[in-house]
Amino acid sequence: MLGFGVLCAQENKAKWGLLVSPEIKHRLLNFVPSKDFRANENPGLGVSLGLVSVKNILPKTEFEYGVLFVNKGYKTQFERIFGDQIDPIDGIIGKPQKVTLKYNYNYITLPIKLNCYVDDDYFISFGLQPEVLLSANRKTVFPDSKSRTKIGNIKPVNTSFLVSAGKVFHLNKISFRIEPTLQFGLVNIHKRTVLVGKESEYLFNVGLGTKWFLN
Repeated sequence: MLGFGVLCAQENKAKWGLLVSPEIKHRLLNFVPSKDFRANENPGLGVSLGLVSVKNILPKTEFEYGVLFVNKGYKTQFERIFGDQIDPIDGIIGKPQKVTLKYNYNYITLPIKLNCYVDDDYFISFGLQPEVLLSANRKTVFPDSKSRTKIGNIKPVNTSFLVSAGKVFHLNKISFRIEPTLQFGLVNIHKRTVLVGKESEYLFNVGLGTKWFLN
């Protein structure tokens, strides 16, 4: 998760602030023909926006929670030939065009995690992120047009495991953290089955987080 947060510090009180996080998003797909699908898939760019809070609960432990809007998904790219006329020798008369399919899953999430300091400035974090689905759609992009369709049969609730490690830097009245982060979905998001068996799809996000504090 690549992002930044700005938080106002108060003595012995929870610190609230804003989190803005550009992200790299993708999925883990598991069913028989998944190799053919993965060959054309690429990570996409997502974003997280919302409020976060941090509170000291032990001398070297923080409790962090928040309410975020999170965009997850991936994209698929391939070439396809379009044409209406068919020649018995040359086949379809048409030019190959690049088609991009962008899959977007939008969630409201409630991240809950512990930040454990190994010394004054270095910490490791772990927790869970319950997620409620707002919408799921697929955007189809042709060279000269775009369209958007709703994705059905998606479970309304997901949960991701959070793990990260980071360092705190201090600059006068401002401190900030650099925090590589992994979010990995624990729930198969699909309700449906395919002809070859059950389809499993797990969403995950990776990146580098930075959070800014006003001391």
